[in-house]
Amino acid sequence: MATTSTAKTRVAQLQIQKGKDRSTITAYVPSNLRASEFAKLNTVIVEKVIKDLTGCSCLSGAVDVIFHDNLADSIRVDLGSGKIG
Repeated sequence: MATTSTAKTRVAQLQIQKGKDRSTITAYVPSNLRASEFAKLNTVIVEKVIKDLTGCSCLSGAVDVIFHDNLADSIRVDLGSGKIG
């Protein structure tokens, strides 16, 4: 029997821009990011994303990481109905 979850899933989105000399990772995170969530996100960024970009996870300065709270000061628009919510 399949179960459904009514809890809202919290996700972060990572946008990666590869530059000539360095790359930038912008992490769009939910409001009130918890320490445990930040730790998980940090692990993914360092051990997976940066390693894939640079070949190592040494944080040598070749990648800038920017965290952006994408829900605190934004207006969400339903593109189907045009309603603001």
